[in-house]
Amino acid sequence: MHIDIDQNHPFQANGFPSEWDNDIRNVDFTKLASFVRDRLASEGHSSAVVSFPTVHVFSVQQIQTAAIAGISTVVLWGTEANCIEARRKRAKDNRVKFDLERYKRKNQPTFETYAQSDYAPYRIETFKPDGSRVPIERIVVAIIERMSG
Repeated sequence: MHIDIDQNHPFQANGFPSEWDNDIRNVDFTKLASFVRDRLASEGHSSAVVSFPTVHVFSVQQIQTAAIAGISTVVLWGTEANCIEARRKRAKDNRVKFDLERYKRKNQPTFETYAQSDYAPYRIETFKPDGSRVPIERIVVAIIERMSG
């Protein structure tokens, strides 16, 4: 099952507490794990992926709490330079304008936070220096290896 937290009022729209929509730091991963387990049971699924947009930045403490609650956290990561190159490449391929300054402003907290060494155990590189994506198969294998311990 996939729960996509990437829309207006994303938590509330997915049946989670609406106050989580106001500030990502309000997310209680113990409760999130419980909600997801209940949903899995009611919908007959055995596992779930909960995905968040890049502008949602979690603290190391939240990620550690998630692990205690049984949630494996993976940050699909790219350095700022690699992500910018990927965005430029995508804009060129789609023939749309790319506003570099807006992109940097929007994503700076994510780049600065997840670049910290405390997050290294949770990062999986997803972009190459030329802006191309790492093959999805390699990303999936890395995720499985992380979850297996």
